[in-house]
Amino acid sequence: MAAASVWFCRENRRKRLFIFGDGAGDRAMRIWTPRSCRGDCGDVVGEDKALTERSIMSWSNPFILAFITTFFFVSSFEFLLSSATMDTMTPGQSLIHWQVLISAGNEFALGFFSPGESKEFYVAIWYNKLPTDPQTVVWVANRDEPIADSNGVFTLQDDGNLAVLDGTKKPSWNTSVSTNATRLVAVLLDSGNLVLRDGETTVWQSFDYPFDTFLPGMKIRVKPKTGSNRLLTSCKKDDNFRLGRLSFGVDGHMQNQLFIWYNLTKTNWQSGLWNGNNFEEIPEVNKNFLFYFTKNSSGDEVYFMYSTIYTYTRLVMDASGQLQFWIWYEPAEQWRMGWSTWRDGCDNPLKCGVYGICDSKNSPVCSCLPGFEPVSPAIGAPGIGKMGAIGRAGCSVVRETSSSTCQI
Repeated sequence: MAAASVWFCRENRRKRLFIFGDGAGDRAMRIWTPRSCRGDCGDVVGEDKALTERSIMSWSNPFILAFITTFFFVSSFEFLLSSATMDTMTPGQSLIHWQVLISAGNEFALGFFSPGESKEFYVAIWYNKLPTDPQTVVWVANRDEPIADSNGVFTLQDDGNLAVLDGTKKPSWNTSVSTNATRLVAVLLDSGNLVLRDGETTVWQSFDYPFDTFLPGMKIRVKPKTGSNRLLTSCKKDDNFRLGRLSFGVDGHMQNQLFIWYNLTKTNWQSGLWNGNNFEEIPEVNKNFLFYFTKNSSGDEVYFMYSTIYTYTRLVMDASGQLQFWIWYEPAEQWRMGWSTWRDGCDNPLKCGVYGICDSKNSPVCSCLPGFEPVSPAIGAPGIGKMGAIGRAGCSVVRETSSSTCQI
């Protein structure tokens, strides 16, 4: 029987068990995946010891014991055990929905993830140590083509490409690289970056294809000669990772400032020019010591990065239209917003809806363009848009009106 280690993680007074098998010396798999593990797990069996029913009897409840026993004695167990090393995949190896990669320092994990009430599955990277439920996702592979059920596979194919396949082996995403590499591996790093390597050469990396999250070490980049850039793009909703309408990045023709665009055409926010120390419109960013932007150039590209003194931070292009800087506050075990691009409600491009005008100095702050009127008011609440909440009501070109006020 292959040697293995059993570990316990405690979360909200619940014990959660997972196993690493190391029978081949370089192979491992997590069978029982905790939703989150704070890193205070202990080796209760010990490495290089044969894992038997007797050795885990005192540690496992009946359900987990039955679960483990089943996996040890079914014929496919050795195949599952050899599917991937802890942080690395080689060509031909795969992950299924309960398996994960974990970076060498346990900082990040990669696996299948289903957000909120969604029944769709994405291959995602999330913080592995933070006790959040659900996990805080920082990158998604197949964001526009999620898998409809739990039968998906994440694999490093023999042609050198990472791919997400559904239950019929139809690809929903792949890295689309062309390489003749002979020593190719995929590694999840402690920075949160998933890289394809040929020896010491990086062939592809997830940091070049951002989700909605900007992490320390990432680059928001642009190639001035071609105008091509890499953008953070919001999600449609919290439980729908598909591409939203808000994007953040550097313009191909104005490389000295940062922008937020709506539908990639309308500028909703800009940072002001970079003066070598900070951005003119947001000087508080580099002055409040929360995080620091730096501008660099390399070859044919210009890019901005940020650094911080905090252990866990992320800059997020939120679906509401805000660029938000979040800091992990350990005493309360929660994320706290340290900065946002919104200074008042009218910074939200969606606040007054379609054909609406926002003026924070007026009361009400929203009005309709001439020739438009409020969307039908709700019963018993004159003047309130039928869609209700701020940022959801709007104005409709039903008929000319004598009054342009549209209170929402």
